[in-house]
Amino acid sequence: MNIVFFGTENFSKTILESIIKANYKVVAVVSQNDKVSGRGNKVKFSEVKKYCIENNIPLLQYVSVSKEGEEDLKKLSADLFITASFGQILKQNILDIPKYGTVNVHASLLPKFRGPAPIEGAIISGENKTGVTIMQTDIGLDTGDIYFSEEIEILKSDTADSMFIKLANLGAKAIVKFLDDFDYYKDKHFKQDETKSSYFGKLKKEDARINFCSNTLNLVNLIRGRSTTSTTYFVYNEKRIKVLFATASQFKINYDCPCGTVINANNKAGLIVKTSDGAIRLNVVQLEGKNVLDDTALLNGFKIVLGSNLNEIVE
Repeated sequence: MNIVFFGTENFSKTILESIIKANYKVVAVVSQNDKVSGRGNKVKFSEVKKYCIENNIPLLQYVSVSKEGEEDLKKLSADLFITASFGQILKQNILDIPKYGTVNVHASLLPKFRGPAPIEGAIISGENKTGVTIMQTDIGLDTGDIYFSEEIEILKSDTADSMFIKLANLGAKAIVKFLDDFDYYKDKHFKQDETKSSYFGKLKKEDARINFCSNTLNLVNLIRGRSTTSTTYFVYNEKRIKVLFATASQFKINYDCPCGTVINANNKAGLIVKTSDGAIRLNVVQLEGKNVLDDTALLNGFKIVLGSNLNEIVE
């Protein structure tokens, strides 16, 4: 079976690597174009591109594969396309090319959390489980038939970072399972239940600043879910301080103080802030331009005054 794989970052690379190690024939890989970033406008290769270079796998890159790649892909005589966190929506002209269609590794238990941020969505929404779904790709957005899903627990200690790794590994096993029993699965698929569908859109940078006048649990989940993409932050002394992990705090508080008030800031009990219904400890933080630290380490060298209101400080 000739396979063309579509993917870009670490999640995709883990899936691709599993297919190669299982001795399936990947005739080419399609990846997003290189990004230019940093002060020197340096070209940054995706993790998938690096893997292809290291393993001599033919690589194709397009601004839009649906507009530019049709003829190239037809020449590959592919039996199956496999996508995993590719980053482009495939049009019908591309989906019609392979003999057996296109299969996607989607990082949620479809039909829940369709869209570009399913891992973040599950955590932010307070789910206690998620998973990967092996599905057909159709012209809709994650609406194709399902072959099967594999579940995994979301621990209270998990963030988007840790779940990306766990779900990539789960997806890697699932796609090999699908390929190993391809003759069985190609005819064993079922429609998604539209009454249970949900969508989680791309996270926006402008929504990343923490509003402490929110429910504690919702804030904890938001911070955990945005640990990777558009990380949450607050502003103090004209410095942005990212928050990568937080927990509900049982610290004794003055309920008359407004939400956003710093009610503890020392290197013993950590950085604790009043919320709408209690208090939250900002356990893992990162001062702009510095390394990630726990809150007690940050407070060793960066003073935050008790009684300051982090909601009222203008950026």
